[in-house]
Amino acid sequence: MFWSRKISPKDLARAESELKIQLPADYAAALLKNPFKGGAQEFYGNLDEILNQTKWNRDEGFFGLKWPENYLVIGDDGAGNQYFIDLNRTPSPVFFVDHEIAAVKDKWEVTEEAASVKQWIQRLPQLWKEMDG
Repeated sequence: MFWSRKISPKDLARAESELKIQLPADYAAALLKNPFKGGAQEFYGNLDEILNQTKWNRDEGFFGLKWPENYLVIGDDGAGNQYFIDLNRTPSPVFFVDHEIAAVKDKWEVTEEAASVKQWIQRLPQLWKEMDG
């Protein structure tokens, strides 16, 4: 589901055009490499998922809060919370935003999950192991 097909440089250009952004080099390289064959909820490999989630947040907000234009959704936890990068930071850490805090307290509750996209990708297998165990 999350990896419908291999992402190409042409796909990345389309994403940049549609969102009016410049993808960070480390994130673009990770998408092209396709590190999780078969899918990863916490790291979308489906360009349409990235585009749709980011556009939705920009248009509708994140549980009542305005979604900054420089935030790019890169995954979720399956419970309404999202992982994102900040396009104004190079390299961008991977952040986690809690939807319950946003909806109830009307404020951002953001935690840094990894110092970079590369570290996030390296950390995910251990995270999955902990979740299964």
